[in-house]
Amino acid sequence: MAPATLQDVLATQELSARFHRRRDFEAENRALIELARCLPTSPDDFLQKASDVAIVLCRAHSTGVSLLEEEQGSPVFRWHAVSGRYASNVWSTMPKDTSPCGAVIDSGAAQLMKQPARCFAMLHDLGPEVVEALLTPLQVRGRPIGTFWLVSHESALKFAPSDAAALQTLADFIAPVYEILCERTGMPDSR
Repeated sequence: MAPATLQDVLATQELSARFHRRRDFEAENRALIELARCLPTSPDDFLQKASDVAIVLCRAHSTGVSLLEEEQGSPVFRWHAVSGRYASNVWSTMPKDTSPCGAVIDSGAAQLMKQPARCFAMLHDLGPEVVEALLTPLQVRGRPIGTFWLVSHESALKFAPSDAAALQTLADFIAPVYEILCERTGMPDSR
């Protein structure tokens, strides 16, 4: 059987037609305050805290931050922060061209994917099946640096528009803070 195409797994249009769970601005505010209060000295600690906050805020099974890097002359996404069922995959990499993160970076917009392993075979090796993945680009001054993502491993959990909005709010907060932390600590960012 031939692998599915990206168009076969994209379900972003479906997101707006789903049940609109009321957006919890109070919870989003608490999450941002929690992140701001515990700004660590390490950029990776900050990203892990953001992932930990997102898993609770968006009720996901796994969450993470994948940053665009270069490895042996090729662009890859390195999982700098992972929470939930995929936590053991922290520091793993996926080539940009064969990753859902690459498709999101190329589109420049958040994407919902259903059963993305049909198109991105490397996802089969990670552990529990990805039933849905909601990803949004991380950008600094209009330049993509990575993605922030949510994963559902069970068909009972479907992401809602409020999850996409909360994920975007977190992404808009963490990308510039991450860059500042990299500058402050002298650690190179993911460029």
